[in-house]
Amino acid sequence: MNAQMKPATLASVAHDIEAKIAHRSAVVAVVGLGAVGGVTAQLMAAAGFSTIGIDRSVERVKALRSELTVDNIRITNEASAVAQADVIVIAVRVAASASGAELGALRAALRSVQQFAQRPALLLIESTVPAGSSRELANEYFGAGSLQAALTCHCPERLRVGDGIPELRATPRLVGGLSAYGTALGVRFLEQLGIRGVATSGPEITELAKLTENTFLTTGIALMGEITRIAHRLGVSAHEVATAAATKPHGYYPFLPGAGVGGHCLMNDLALLQQTAREMLIDTPLLAGVHEAADALSETVVRKLEALLDEHGVLLEQSAICLVGVGFKPDCADVANTPALHLTRELRARGARVVYADSLVEQFEVDGHPLERHEGSHTFEHVDALVLVSGDRNFDLEDARSRVHVILDAGGSRVMPAAARLASPL
Repeated sequence: MNAQMKPATLASVAHDIEAKIAHRSAVVAVVGLGAVGGVTAQLMAAAGFSTIGIDRSVERVKALRSELTVDNIRITNEASAVAQADVIVIAVRVAASASGAELGALRAALRSVQQFAQRPALLLIESTVPAGSSRELANEYFGAGSLQAALTCHCPERLRVGDGIPELRATPRLVGGLSAYGTALGVRFLEQLGIRGVATSGPEITELAKLTENTFLTTGIALMGEITRIAHRLGVSAHEVATAAATKPHGYYPFLPGAGVGGHCLMNDLALLQQTAREMLIDTPLLAGVHEAADALSETVVRKLEALLDEHGVLLEQSAICLVGVGFKPDCADVANTPALHLTRELRARGARVVYADSLVEQFEVDGHPLERHEGSHTFEHVDALVLVSGDRNFDLEDARSRVHVILDAGGSRVMPAAARLASPL
């Protein structure tokens, strides 16, 4: 692993791996089988590669074994299985924290490659990391100038929760290697998966590009939150403002009013970008403002809800509120950092009772306290307002309207066809 790199030797190793990739004889190991890694492993196997999925979680391994829909894939807890691989994909999650990026899972994956890999492999790091991390960690674990470091690339995932193999293949991927050989090999491998690979000059480009992509989305959502507050002060619909702006065919990316920023990535990646800047002693007032504006989104919804209740002579402090759809986005059972969490905290702090309705989420709790689940509109006689958070296409909104006077659309109407004429837009 730590043999000093010689151009001819690197070329020979890269040529051998490329030949195996071209003939589909390369063995691929995917380390980390969460939302990204699980789909990635199935993509590799579907493309004809013998695939090994590796995850430390016994429960996750059992679940994936029962869910597999493709052949030639083996799921295991054994990190030593990377010894058989010609291509290694690391898809572990890196979370931002107050003390910096939590790189423990990524370090453990790289340590397993260092410890068990019997030959240099094409190593693709899919994890979103602070800029500069891939090169620094590859040099730390494999040695600067080593063959394995030279064959290490950052190739960030661009997966949306709920995406499958067709969506993965339709989305171009960035490749930034520590060497030109690594980058070219990474692009060649993606081509064999049916994915267009985009070569860059190094991992710092791909790391910063991925953080830019997600921070752009977070910024747009936060901006729409600011516009929503201004629209409410003017007494107009923020949804109509957003729809009007979206008619411009160039120079504008449409964002609609919503209840907040949810999911694993957006706020996390904003924090990782802020960390990168802090480490370089760069002040980023715009990013700080985005973070602050995004945090205020749930408060905006609560204020609008309070105003609507007041029109019906109901105090928020004495009301019962039902959140419709508590996944972090429409048609999603994932409640990671869902806006419904923050809304529930805001509403509880104001003295309101909060329940929820979601056909995809059987149990939902906030800060250790479960919310009562309503499974039919007939149960809404004692509910004062509905808030369409992520929405639920199986929810009978028209029937609920006859029982609940206040219905606030905080973005969930996208999956509820009747919502536009039944709900007050945010």
